[in-house]
Amino acid sequence: MSYHYILNAKRPSGTALDSVAHFHLNNGARVEQINWGADISEKGIRQSAGLMVNYRYVLEEIESNHEIYQSGMDINVSSKVKNILGN
Repeated sequence: MSYHYILNAKRPSGTALDSVAHFHLNNGARVEQINWGADISEKGIRQSAGLMVNYRYVLEEIESNHEIYQSGMDINVSSKVKNILGN
């Protein structure tokens, strides 16, 4: 479910619903990893169900990731995330 939210929950503009995800993806990052139980404090559970996402900025990919994201076409994810999703 967390993968679905980060990768598929969108604003009407087609960008990520989550403001932190939007910030990183708009700046050309890719989703590197999603960590379950990364922040199990009361605040972490309340704000993000204890989830934390790692974003990675690969210099050679930043511009193309940004353009693809802004066009609403796709969100770049690591091979690890693709394997978890069965892609």
